[in-house]
Amino acid sequence: MTEDVEAQNTPRNEEAEALTEEKQVEIQPAEEKQTEATTKKGLSKEELLHYANDPFWIKLRITLFALFWVIWTGMLVASVVIIIYAPKCPSPEPKTWWQKGPIYKISKDDFPGLEDGTFFSRLADEMDYVVEAGFNTLYLGNIFKTGGDPSIDQLETSPDLGSLQDWTALVEQMKQRDIKVIIDLSTEMNAVPQEVVSTWASRGVAGFNLAAPAIINSIVNGNQDGKDTVIALREELDSLGDEPMILTAFTDLDLTQMAHLYGDEVNEVHVGPLFHLVSGASLAASLPDLTSTQVFDYVNNIQNKLPASSWPAIQVSSGSSRVADMTEDMVDAVNMLANMLKATPIVHAGDELGLSTMDWTTVRTEQTEAKQSGGNSHLAVFSQMAELRHTETILFGDVRNDDIDGCSIITRVKKGNPGYVLIMNMNSEEATIDISKIQGMGETIRTRSQSVSAAVPPPAQDSETGEQTSSPPVTAFSSAAVRMAAREAKLFTFVPNFE
Repeated sequence: MTEDVEAQNTPRNEEAEALTEEKQVEIQPAEEKQTEATTKKGLSKEELLHYANDPFWIKLRITLFALFWVIWTGMLVASVVIIIYAPKCPSPEPKTWWQKGPIYKISKDDFPGLEDGTFFSRLADEMDYVVEAGFNTLYLGNIFKTGGDPSIDQLETSPDLGSLQDWTALVEQMKQRDIKVIIDLSTEMNAVPQEVVSTWASRGVAGFNLAAPAIINSIVNGNQDGKDTVIALREELDSLGDEPMILTAFTDLDLTQMAHLYGDEVNEVHVGPLFHLVSGASLAASLPDLTSTQVFDYVNNIQNKLPASSWPAIQVSSGSSRVADMTEDMVDAVNMLANMLKATPIVHAGDELGLSTMDWTTVRTEQTEAKQSGGNSHLAVFSQMAELRHTETILFGDVRNDDIDGCSIITRVKKGNPGYVLIMNMNSEEATIDISKIQGMGETIRTRSQSVSAAVPPPAQDSETGEQTSSPPVTAFSSAAVRMAAREAKLFTFVPNFE
């Protein structure tokens, strides 16, 4: 019993037992490790050489190598064939000089007080101005001698305008600046003045305007004799030189009557069997009140009442209706409109300056103001619009015509090119309009040009010194809220959205 008590009172040293307890560790034999490693080992060099020199594998490698190059060559040839024969996206035919325009209509009467016999030489002195304003073509009207046999007179220049030597000097100045010239040609029914045409073609004339009302009226009335006369004249012009001459009909007809002068079919480069370029009543005569409704109807008729693919000319003014007399504060707007359409503007000397009678003193003033005012002068606005006519968007883009809250909106868009939108506020009060819903319109628009009547923000000034700072005025706006002052015209550019 004593022993039992001692056993119970003796403490059990569990920690000692844990330290002295042996842990069994399983050790894998070296032979087993070596066997496992051996099973995962690749082919030896000797074994690889055996297969490398095996005839079967040699033939297989050569066959696969040859097959690779055959397939690769076939794919290359197929790609070239696809590139050559696959249907391509048709690129539009380039526009010619008479489609780019604008055309400058000028005569001796546009040089008040000019001495007889000096028109050609005086005009030659103004060729730099013609280029600066943005014109690439002159329309001089009738330059022939009168009073005798027309077949002889039309081989000579009018003494009131200048001599043939003066004409040659003028043409040389135009050639140096790549300016074309169109003159009037008068003829009778069923008669083609071949000698007159060929003579003046050799003297630098690029086109003739048919000044023969009897023939024009005959075509409008459906008379075949008039058509045959013009077709014969066209054939004569097409046979002259490497660059065929053009035949125009600058008239005061309405659009429905104009349509007959193109002929039955107009091809994809805008040329019909009769006249290349046809104009009707001027903008000044067609838009007497210059309302947004009149502008919308006019543009809509231009797009829909003329033959498909036809390319019209648009006279800004006529002899009896000058745009400056009609609406002095909207001269820039009318000029901007003429340059925005898919047509060639014809501008009477003075229209580009907002004048009803050309004043060459005003030309010098406008040239100075254009440089000093940063582009806010009649001449600067017109030259900016004329420059725009050489862009892909204006030459090939779609035309969209809208009337929103008394504002006329003309939009031009072409994929891959900047978009342009002209807004003309015809109201006598300020307007804020939303043009964001117009098809293709971007979210943001930026000012490109504006009429002289448009309010130009004054330059920012330093609050302490009062000096002008170089911070430019804000020119970017949301298309959802475009603010336009009364009787204001602005051209904006934007990134089109075709989604």
